[in-house]
Amino acid sequence: MSSAYKIRRASNNRLYFVLEVDNKEILASEMYMKMESLNEGVISVRENSAKDERYIRKTSNTDKPYFVLMAVAKEPIGTGEFYSSQEAMEKGIESIKQNGPTAPVIDETKNE
Repeated sequence: MSSAYKIRRASNNRLYFVLEVDNKEILASEMYMKMESLNEGVISVRENSAKDERYIRKTSNTDKPYFVLMAVAKEPIGTGEFYSSQEAMEKGIESIKQNGPTAPVIDETKNE
């Protein structure tokens, strides 16, 4: 399985990262103004992603399951995609638990 945190720049010039596993985005961060803050966000995901109690399982307005990964201080540090089923969401969470702690960081903003 190939995985990586990919740093990107949004249209509003803010920074964010996604955790990709096998070329599929399975976790997206909040927006950051500074690279230093973004790097702290990656560290927080790495530290918390293996712990099941950090995942808040939710359902969207359109009845799609998704999750929010929380830090120790109960702050959201990443959001999952909308899944087709609870089972698919749990597989996504398991993938983050396996890949999140050790995935490398790729800064895609360096090519801008």
